[in-house]
Amino acid sequence: MIVSTLNILPEVEGTKTLGAIFSQYTSGVNIVKDITGGIKAILGKRTSHYESDIKKAREEVLKDLTEQAEKLGGKAILGLNFQYSQLVDSNITIITIYGTGTVVSFD
Repeated sequence: MIVSTLNILPEVEGTKTLGAIFSQYTSGVNIVKDITGGIKAILGKRTSHYESDIKKAREEVLKDLTEQAEKLGGKAILGLNFQYSQLVDSNITIITIYGTGTVVSFD
């Protein structure tokens, strides 16, 4: 499966668009991670636990998009895009990652 942020594959002719695909992954971060992350951010340090949560979520979204593309008979996902959002409540931070792309096939 070819996965690209490009909207076209210049080296491939005769592509057929099969449809758009969408996925999302939502993850809660507990208060201990929030406090630790906040302290590290103030000190200018990397917050590795947030980074690992975001990486895992992005991988899950990409896995889901790939599975959807395969079910449609696609050979590539083009125009791959990720969006991130964060909801902060008094006790928890919720991170949501959205992924979109266009499934195409070609000869």
